[in-house]
Amino acid sequence: MLPCQVLDTSLFPPRDRFACWYEVIESEAAPTRISSPHLDDFVAQAKSVDLGNVKLAGLRYPTLDTTRTSKLVRTSQPDNYQFVLTTAGDSAISQDRNHSAVEPASFTFLDNCRPFAGRHRSTGQGLAGSISVVIPHKTLPLPAERPDGCSPRRFRPTRAWPRCWPSSYVESSRIRSSTRPPTPPSWAR
Repeated sequence: MLPCQVLDTSLFPPRDRFACWYEVIESEAAPTRISSPHLDDFVAQAKSVDLGNVKLAGLRYPTLDTTRTSKLVRTSQPDNYQFVLTTAGDSAISQDRNHSAVEPASFTFLDNCRPFAGRHRSTGQGLAGSISVVIPHKTLPLPAERPDGCSPRRFRPTRAWPRCWPSSYVESSRIRSSTRPPTPPSWAR
């Protein structure tokens, strides 16, 4: 089993919660400016797994706004892409003059070498949530030119992933989708 790091800000005094969250989030993907109407009592959770070059994180958080400015890009140049699956709440993300409204069960693709802005809103009584995969540019062999059409548009795996993922990943997904899933045993139904 892979080691999983867990952060639950409710275990800290309210005044320290946001600072703890920010420190973890900044180290996972790229430094950003984060603001929230809940800074005085920022209850959030993060579970992350380091898979070598790739980082995977499940996040739950209250409403927040995040901005990666040009200055932050110049002063901290992480050479990575970020794939984000929104699991709860609603998001709006802008990068390179592309704007996306993102609903749960939708993916967003970001290049952390470019400025972006995002707004994540929790809905109802729950927290907003996402699963984030951070992949270095050198690990994901996309063309050297900007991956237009993927950044940061909302897309469903069946339509847009083939434009973003290398052909080997696409081919393996086609093989898997053409095979019939096994029937679960009766006790699991």
